Amino acid sequence: CLKMRWMKKVLKSLIDQEGILMDSVYVWVDYSSIGQDIPETEVKRLALESLPSLVARATYFVLFETDSNGTSHGTLDLAWVRRGIFISRLMFSRGIYTATYVTRLRDLNSLDGMTFAPLKMSPVEPKAYMAAAETCAASDFADNIESHHDHHCPWTGTLMDNHETRQNIRAHTMRLLQVVRGMSDPVNARESIVNHCQSKVTMRSTSRPADPL
Repeated sequence: CLKMRWMKKVLKSLIDQEGILMDSVYVWVDYSSIGQDIPETEVKRLALESLPSLVARATYFVLFETDSNGTSHGTLDLAWVRRGIFISRLMFSRGIYTATYVTRLRDLNSLDGMTFAPLKMSPVEPKAYMAAAETCAASDFADNIESHHDHHCPWTGTLMDNHETRQNIRAHTMRLLQVVRGMSDPVNARESIVNHCQSKVTMRSTSRPADPL
């Protein structure tokens, strides 16, 4: 299908661009690596909350922005997407660089005109971010989320899940900031984020060496 060919083309572009050895490539796809048929229970909530730990382990993070309607608008506004980007930005402030890319198609009929480029983003400095966040009341985000200083703030994004609330996302984000705050050693910062985010849920992982392109 087109989406699979799209993923393979992006992967090949990344391998060629970065000079990566094929034997060292592992791919994790969020949609297929967490069972979508898991009931809306505590188990699924924990599985979703473990996503940041996977981003924290990644060397490259690629966002596929074109949706099922063939448009490339709104993906970066989704709260769960912003949460992944936030992890990359937070680690960047501690000397850990996860290269984050965004790829788009003109439509879902052809790979012609595909774009693949780094996502422009600024690092998140925990102390300053926490101070700015504390200046806003939690209730403000539900009524006036545009007032937040960070236009890619996780808890001001579009919600896709009934169990996902701005208050929960904000609380989780603030805990991550607290974990990393004061850390200067990149190794300790990465491990702290991974350990904090890791749940005890066993996910149906499809991570494996990449298929030949």
